[in-house]
Amino acid sequence: MIRLNILLLLLVGTIIMGVTITTAVPPDGFMQTEIARPDGNPWNEAVGLTFDDQSRMFVWERGGRVWIIDEQSPVSSPFLDISHEVGSWGDHGMLGFALDPNYGLNGYVYLLYIVDRHYWQHCTEPVDGGPSVCDAGYDPNTDAYSEATFGRITRYTAILAPGALDYHAAIAVDPASRKVLLGEAPSTGAPTTRESHGVGTLMFGQDNTLLASFGDGSRSCAAGVGCIPDIGADPFTYSAQALADGILSAKEDVGAYRSQLIDSHAGKILRLDPATGDGVPSNPFFDASAPRVPRSRVWALGLRNPFRMTIRPNSGSDVAEDGNPGVIYVGDVGWKDWEELNVVTGPAQNFGWPVFEGMTLQPKYGVEQVPNRDAPNSLFGTGGCAQEFFYFTDLIQQDTLAPDLLLNPCDGVSTLPPDILTFVHQRPIVDWYQKGDNARWSTYNGTMAEHPQIGEPNAEGTKTVPGQPFAGNTSTGGTWYTGSAFPSQYHNTYFHGDYGAGWIRSFVFDANNELLEVQDFDDDAGGVVAIVMDPKTEALYYIAWTALVRKIEYDALSASGSELVKR
Repeated sequence: MIRLNILLLLLVGTIIMGVTITTAVPPDGFMQTEIARPDGNPWNEAVGLTFDDQSRMFVWERGGRVWIIDEQSPVSSPFLDISHEVGSWGDHGMLGFALDPNYGLNGYVYLLYIVDRHYWQHCTEPVDGGPSVCDAGYDPNTDAYSEATFGRITRYTAILAPGALDYHAAIAVDPASRKVLLGEAPSTGAPTTRESHGVGTLMFGQDNTLLASFGDGSRSCAAGVGCIPDIGADPFTYSAQALADGILSAKEDVGAYRSQLIDSHAGKILRLDPATGDGVPSNPFFDASAPRVPRSRVWALGLRNPFRMTIRPNSGSDVAEDGNPGVIYVGDVGWKDWEELNVVTGPAQNFGWPVFEGMTLQPKYGVEQVPNRDAPNSLFGTGGCAQEFFYFTDLIQQDTLAPDLLLNPCDGVSTLPPDILTFVHQRPIVDWYQKGDNARWSTYNGTMAEHPQIGEPNAEGTKTVPGQPFAGNTSTGGTWYTGSAFPSQYHNTYFHGDYGAGWIRSFVFDANNELLEVQDFDDDAGGVVAIVMDPKTEALYYIAWTALVRKIEYDALSASGSELVKR
């Protein structure tokens, strides 16, 4: 779980002309500056940032506000404020925001957030879009937290500035332009039944389809109970309430196993048509007769809490019909042992949670016999077979280059029917241990999965991934550095952060997304929740929870021992 509400990084800095130059910096030659909120007040839980193609920065706070950072034309009021609607508690809130690829021409912006229970109980969404319609019982000053609710995706249109030919100078959105794309009602959103593993990232693929990540919506380790698997009907969750509300269907009441259920938004990366919110016909499980059901929207599955993700530059197709939005790098937060960096290279890839955590079988979840009600057992009622549905653990096997034919557990001989979905575990590219320096990279020994330590060779002695083993507690995610302002060792590398351990590392990959090296960058970054590169200035920006937005630049003069000069 992303522990957003427990860490505030305190730094000692030198104040120069209203800008803080921090004393905790990455390697020699790099300089960090803090970016202030444009109204002069402290950031109120900033959680993400992005840029338009004019290098105008948008920073959003998890409570539901978006701010514009524009040095040429400062904007002191929020660009957008839906805080009355957002459920901002535990790890929840408005965690995702995206600009349309054609934002300059259409002004579209997209929001991903948990809906406040009081709001959806009293406000409904018009079918054709527009502002919510709220009854007399609605009070914008009232919240209903720590109860069952769901995730939603909404689109707004910016207001064209007077005399402007495009939206790059817009300073606000039009409330009347509101259109809900996913989660227009409790039964159509992404369910959450506890304080974490809700919404994650919203972004566009290379093909201009809209990609969204959702956690499994289950409980994590509970105080006084410990790390007991959530397999449904869990008294420490709000599942009973969610069933009564229609947030959960009966077959979704399987706790963390929702990540394995195709007919649930939970624990997935979804791929949507940004105009309608429908699934895209080139999605792997698309149903033309029901384009808005979860299976029509699913792109990848088996994720626990895919908090941040990004597209690898120059990957994917420009055409949505090709079913190739690009290679997706995902930070997936672990449960009790392993953190993950996952790479989604194609459709229908299954990253294993909760049957697998990290590279290997999850020892508690991986032995649970939880039925998948979408997978009826064809032998049920015959030959003494009492298993009406296949268990989730029957339908996925460990990563291998030579997958087995999965057999019916009732007789150990019959293969599974062809209409039953089965999967091979897609292992993370690298995982790291929560309790000590132990980081592993994925490879094969013959056809079998192998995971040597970072810095150690594979069994055949043909490859080593250089770097030092490391630990971490919350894999958040990162960004690709495509600029040339940093030293060459960082060119075309992927920067990834861990919130719990407070580090940023640079991961070097080849053209086939094979890990080549892990480079230390900053072990004192704070609670990293977002990393982005400004495509125009080539500076790197990141957010250290809860109130620090930082810019990282490189100055060759300081690296050579000369005086540091702020650019």
